[in-house]
Amino acid sequence: GGYDKEMLGWGGENLDQSLRVWLCGGEIMMASHSQVAHMWRDGSQKTAARYHHVGDTQRNRARAIFAWYGEFADKLKDYPSFASRGPPGGDNPWYGDLGGFNE
Repeated sequence: GGYDKEMLGWGGENLDQSLRVWLCGGEIMMASHSQVAHMWRDGSQKTAARYHHVGDTQRNRARAIFAWYGEFADKLKDYPSFASRGPPGGDNPWYGDLGGFNE
């Protein structure tokens, strides 16, 4: 278990977590009295991010999809933001090596 060590920053981890739980036989429990909040950034100093953006959201999403969707991952080629990506040069695809994903 645990996070994909090659996912950097935020974006896509929700896909990875939910698919991992579902496909590995886990379950998501409801906590009836829990509260979740998200702070939308409006450009003001008050809502400014206090961290540096790292990683690539599309890369993270692609890693989750190629790791869990199997043959259906080819559908990503139908989406321009994914179809325009090419290999970085070398042996690995643009979203990185998934060889150690199941470790």
